[in-house]
Amino acid sequence: MDGQKDDLDIPLRGQFLLKSVFPKLLPILFGIVYLSYEAIILFSRLYAVKYIIPNHDNLPFLPDRYIGDLIFSETKSFHETFFKKTFILPFIEAFTLNGIFYPLQILVIYMLVFPSRVGLMSRSSEHFSRFCGEFLYGFYGSGQWTNTYDQYGIFMATFLLVLYLDTLLIVFANHRHERNHLLTLIILSLICGFQLILSISTTYMHGGILTVLLSPFPVWIYVYCWFLLIMIIIRRFRSYKPVTPELAPIQI
Repeated sequence: MDGQKDDLDIPLRGQFLLKSVFPKLLPILFGIVYLSYEAIILFSRLYAVKYIIPNHDNLPFLPDRYIGDLIFSETKSFHETFFKKTFILPFIEAFTLNGIFYPLQILVIYMLVFPSRVGLMSRSSEHFSRFCGEFLYGFYGSGQWTNTYDQYGIFMATFLLVLYLDTLLIVFANHRHERNHLLTLIILSLICGFQLILSISTTYMHGGILTVLLSPFPVWIYVYCWFLLIMIIIRRFRSYKPVTPELAPIQI
């Protein structure tokens, strides 16, 4: 009030939050998360389209078959260093498959343009219907818009906890073709349960069971990601065939 600057006497994180203009900050943070995700999958897909897909007409659509050996000649250079083999090659292998790239890419674009949830999400009145759609940047119903900037923060958190995390699980699970370890299955089960509760509960609170069924983000994305993960897990169980002593090669 007196025009003097006082020391807030709180940590830097608290000062940053108090001084931040969230209607400007949240869209920027969401944009950074969104663009980083797009960069990862698009650059991986670009390499696959340029160097791998033209040489193979027998690639599976879904990850029901391990393709690391099939495309080894086109990805041989990525086996030379630990970083390329561990952190770059798995993304190229995953997004070479159309069944991983196209559905996820379409759902991510859909999230920016179309409603993430549709249902009975408002109070009805004489001039306003309960049926409306929730977009990234607000609500739309009965021909009226309501802008809500905090949606960017909610979308960003859900984006990281569901789509971003599941994409990483798909990529690194698809890259490996040995048997599934029990600890891995337990961890995946816990993540699956947590995301199921998160996706359904946050959506149900907005508009009930109808909104859950008509929720591309995050419910549909969650369902498709785990459809791919379960397919990869089954594939790894099926492809692992332990060698019995009777079938082991005789050493001379």
